[in-house]
Amino acid sequence: GISAMASPMYGLKGPKIISGDYAPHFPLRLAKKDMDFALELAAKLGERVPLAEAATAEMAVAMDAGFGDDDFSSVAKPRLNKKR
Repeated sequence: GISAMASPMYGLKGPKIISGDYAPHFPLRLAKKDMDFALELAAKLGERVPLAEAATAEMAVAMDAGFGDDDFSSVAKPRLNKKR
C-alpha cells in the first residue's frame, strides 16, 4: 500500500541506515544549512514550522557528534547509537 513508510526516500535510505552506510550523497552539513535558511525565512515571515525546528535540532545533535560530512541520513546515528 501507499504510506509515508513506502516513500521512495525511505526505500533508498532505510536500508542504508540499517546497514550503517552513510556515504555522502548529500552531506548533513549542507542539509542543515538549507534547514537553517528555511527557519530564518519562516521567522522573518512570523511563522513557526515545528517539524522543521525539530528536524534541525536533530541535525544539530548529529553535527555536534561529528557527522556533518556524512550523508544527511546520518541524522539517525546519535539515536541509533543510544539504542545499541
